[in-house]
Amino acid sequence: MTTVTNRMASSTSSPQSVKAPLLAGPLITEGELTLQTRRAQYYFKGGGKRVVGVPRFARYMLSIWHAAAIGDPYADLLLLRVYEALTSTRQLLKAWQATYEARLMPEAGVNFKLVSTQAPVKFGLHFGTIYGNQAAYLLADFDRLARCLLTLKRVGLESGKSCDQVLRKAGDRIRKVLTLPRIWQETQVTRDEVRKNTARAQTAARVFKSLGILPSGVLEGILRAPVPYAPVIKNHTSPKT
Repeated sequence: MTTVTNRMASSTSSPQSVKAPLLAGPLITEGELTLQTRRAQYYFKGGGKRVVGVPRFARYMLSIWHAAAIGDPYADLLLLRVYEALTSTRQLLKAWQATYEARLMPEAGVNFKLVSTQAPVKFGLHFGTIYGNQAAYLLADFDRLARCLLTLKRVGLESGKSCDQVLRKAGDRIRKVLTLPRIWQETQVTRDEVRKNTARAQTAARVFKSLGILPSGVLEGILRAPVPYAPVIKNHTSPKT
């Protein structure tokens, strides 16, 4: 934080000696994520080709965000796909949480707390876009679900096989979300080039073949991830209706 000290200028000071007040620096968002289970910690940090990890995911998303802001339609499509995957996966984890936490409701004077560790791991959250923060929320959801399932397993309210199956399914969904932006490559293609089917547009179509045919709504800037999950497109004029 910048501290500014104001001093009275003496009567003998010249106008040139009076310094202009300092300007405040840009605002930043800092946070912290506490994870108790090793699986959640592993998914956050990532490892090898199979698990991207949240920091790497956030770096991909920052590059995609900047490309979408200058009119790359494939970047916009990828933002939309990641947003949809994040949203649906969080909804699924929340539904599983509600189902299994209901099994732990107090009964006949017996009340079990979720398993916890005396040494949880804390991760700093310093991301350039909202997607890194949303991925952190996703891992927090998974961590709580994992603790719930492990508690049910330990107290004998759920079989180990059943708990492991749910954790594997949840883990697979998280890996798919974090891996989605890995296909990103900087092509610098614009919507106008796609409409004209230029050589650059054809290259971009090959690069992002796995995304399928570019939807007309994305090309026209109508179909996008909702605010604030997509940036304002610079020099973009909305199509006439």
